[in-house]
Order: sequence, then structure tokens, then C-alpha cells
Amino acid sequence: MTEPAQYPRSVAGLMVRAIGFFALAGVITWWIAPHHSLLPLATTKPASQAPHLIAGKSVPSSAYVHKLDNDDGGHWSLFADGATMRSNRSGSSLQLNLHADFHEPQMAALQRARTNALRTERDSPLNITDDQRKQLRALHSGPTTSSANDYRDRMRQAWTEYQASIVDPSASADAKGAADAKLTEALAQTAAADRAAYVKRYSDFCAQIQKILTPDQIKALSPRRPKTKKS
Repeated sequence: MTEPAQYPRSVAGLMVRAIGFFALAGVITWWIAPHHSLLPLATTKPASQAPHLIAGKSVPSSAYVHKLDNDDGGHWSLFADGATMRSNRSGSSLQLNLHADFHEPQMAALQRARTNALRTERDSPLNITDDQRKQLRALHSGPTTSSANDYRDRMRQAWTEYQASIVDPSASADAKGAADAKLTEALAQTAAADRAAYVKRYSDFCAQIQKILTPDQIKALSPRRPKTKKS
């Protein structure tokens, strides 16, 4: 008598082993994740903090106020109009970054010409004279300490008012949202003021450089490329 075929029995055995393996893996994963934090836990962000890309960088898509922790009364992070702020509850540790940025090619070329002229005493491609180099060295540009302090004081006052408005634990969600909106609007206005001051300071500085250089030197800063015809 011949032995019955073993193929069906082998397939069934493999299936049983596979089911047992995946069941065991599931139990191990369930035990490791909450107890040892070896596996990442899924987290979600509020819609107001969902990041998107600007110039290759991930930034929040809208203004927000976010409480980071409860240590020593708590720490918060703010974002509005490209500006960020971090502070503790009292405002004694307030970090403000307004991200003022402005780039105009001709102005950038003027600043680059000044920088290159001051780095070397040798003749530059612009043929900067010694007198021009002396005048360029005498120019100064940069944010003033007083303006930075003014912006920080402005936001510290807004922060103090914000904390006073949310101290009541019975405050409604609408009241909290209004307080958040008022605070982020203050940050956006401060950022706009800083940006306007930066652009003016930058423009005035480049105008002084332009007065020192000759028309031929300015023309040589950024020669225009000939336009190519589209096929």
C-alpha cells in the first residue's frame, strides 16, 4: 500500500506556523511600545500647526500659540508672519526672532562690493581707490540695540496681557481663542514693523555705498545678461 501524499499536510503546517509567528510578533509589539518606547508612537498635530514648505523649509501654515510644558509654570511657543517667540509664564525668559529678511539683487551687489573692497588692499575688479575704500570703511549698518529692546518690550507687554486673560480656569474656549488671536496679531505687527525698519536701514546703507562708487563701477557690479529668444 502506498503512503498518502504529504503535500496538503505540509501546507497546513506552514500556515499554522505563520499564524503563530504573526500572533507572537503582535504580542511583542504591543508589550514593547508602551513599556519601553522602542517603537515610535503615532502623533498628530492640530490643523493650525500642520507644516508646509517655504523655500525648502518646513514651517507652520498659520499663526498659533502652543504650550510646550508645565515646568516652572509653563513655557509657550508662538508663531505669526514668519516670526517666532518662546517664553515662560512670567515673560522673564523671552526669546524673540522676527526673521526680518530682504533681498534685492542690486543692493546685494553693492554690499558685496563694499565687503570685497574692505577685505583686501589690492586692486579689485572695480578699481576701488584708496579714498573710496576709506569712505566705505566708515559706513556702518545693522539693527540698533534700542529697536531690538523696543520690540522685546512690546511683546513682553502683550505677553503679560495674554497671561492675565487666560489665568481664569473657567474662561471659555472662545475667550481663549480670542486671546490667542490678539497675541499672534501683536507678534505679526511687531514682525512687520521690524521688517519695514530693516528694509529702510538696508536701503539707506546701500544708497550711501552707491554715492561713493562711480557710475561705471556701479554698472560693473551686475552686468545684465543678454535676453535669449524663446524657441
